[in-house]
Amino acid sequence: CALPIWAALGLPAEGPIAAVVGAIGEAKGTAFAADVVAGVPGLRLAALGGGAPAAEAALSARPEVAFVGFVPNAARVMAAFDVLLHPSVSEAFGLAPLEAMAAGVPVVASQVGGLPEALGEAAMWRAERDVAAWQDALRAALAAPEPLVQAGLRQATLRSAEASADLVAEAYRRIAG
Repeated sequence: CALPIWAALGLPAEGPIAAVVGAIGEAKGTAFAADVVAGVPGLRLAALGGGAPAAEAALSARPEVAFVGFVPNAARVMAAFDVLLHPSVSEAFGLAPLEAMAAGVPVVASQVGGLPEALGEAAMWRAERDVAAWQDALRAALAAPEPLVQAGLRQATLRSAEASADLVAEAYRRIAG
């Protein structure tokens, strides 16, 4: 049950709770994530991360948002959430979504930068900044999370530190001949 973790993070006892993780601001799409959650009755958004004080204050003032702030090693609390929203404008890799997948949390993500390669078919993708399209994806992920959870667990294994180290070692072996 996620409730003890929710209480430790200062989140409400009722659910479901979506999460957005990363620097608070436009690059990570935190305000956009709040717009998406605002249109889904009964859903709250936990915002984990820090940013400019004005951005934090604006996010904290929204009734659908529980501003948690910076959480060291956020991966340890990922399992507390029902879904991770990752509406980044650009992204090189996407560690937070992979950590969510490893914790068994479905992911709805922007189809930008390195995210498609890192997350593969395990995320529910949204390329556009369309609140209604993201709400549809969010509702689908909450209604039937298990296929995304299973795909995410497999994808997280493929992109683990151990798997990456094996790929690098193999590349060195090929180079060395």
